[in-house]
Amino acid sequence: MTQSRPKKQHFVPRFYLENFAISDSSKKIWTYDTQWNRLYGRVARETAVETNFYSFKDEDGQYRDDIEIWLSHVEGKAAGLYSKVLAGEILNGQERADFAMFLATLYARSPSILRVLGETLGAEVESMMNFITADRKRFDDSVNQYISQTGKMMSEEIKDRIFNGLRDKSKYALVVNRNAMLQAAIEASERLARIFFQMGWVTTKSKGPGLITGDSPVVQHTAPGKFHPVFGGGGFLRLENFVSVPLSPQHCLELYWDKDYDSGVMSLTADRVRDLNRERAIFSDRFLFSSIKDDGIRNLGQKYKDEGLKVVVSGPGRIAPIKVKGRMGR
Repeated sequence: MTQSRPKKQHFVPRFYLENFAISDSSKKIWTYDTQWNRLYGRVARETAVETNFYSFKDEDGQYRDDIEIWLSHVEGKAAGLYSKVLAGEILNGQERADFAMFLATLYARSPSILRVLGETLGAEVESMMNFITADRKRFDDSVNQYISQTGKMMSEEIKDRIFNGLRDKSKYALVVNRNAMLQAAIEASERLARIFFQMGWVTTKSKGPGLITGDSPVVQHTAPGKFHPVFGGGGFLRLENFVSVPLSPQHCLELYWDKDYDSGVMSLTADRVRDLNRERAIFSDRFLFSSIKDDGIRNLGQKYKDEGLKVVVSGPGRIAPIKVKGRMGR
């Protein structure tokens, strides 16, 4: 009997979401859809799911599930360590490496980061095409190189049509290959895991169940007054920056460029909870998740629904539209 493939895929891990479920027997999670301003409750199995979100078709038209399977292995290792992190235990060695990889994938696999990666890849292609078509001789040299490498011939009429077509940005849109976008996310995860491993970890806890999460659970914070109008926050390696990820309605893991804090859980103030929730709303692509039904969370999502990560593409002349596949209906 052929084993069925995992078509329904979580863009936020199921086991992670289960930590934000309502404490009663329903085990539902409140989902705040900021795009449509909707609120509904579902169990984790039915939350943050999309068909073939991490899968893509190969040249034979068959779905490749390698990334979804790999993510499942990463999640499985992290799930076994989750209670330790909630308790404030400082992980070391392989356990720390495994949880760091989970945090890295939680960041890089998110819809907003995938969108940004896709738009960035598209912008790079657009820049290269602008460079090639800015000069006819440069374009002809590139085409001749392609013919030499592939053996495929091309008439002068076809060359003219391609050249003129590429220079008219109104005639086409760039569609980013889903496989390229996912591979870029995996490569980013591997680099980020090494960074997270080296940072200092501390688990914090609030008095009540006030923390929310979202479809972009891991957020990089820029120290107050350190955001540059051109260079932004400076990235994960900037010593003043830190990282946060809610672990439950009461727990949050924070990473700093400092030594590990002593084992145990540090207190999380009400003001700090509000700040962390605001950051989740700002960087979410569409969804916020919570263990409580609250109009304040709905309002927070609506306030910041147009914020978050963006790629600005600029250059001489018009820019062709860049389309990224698999953006949860957006």
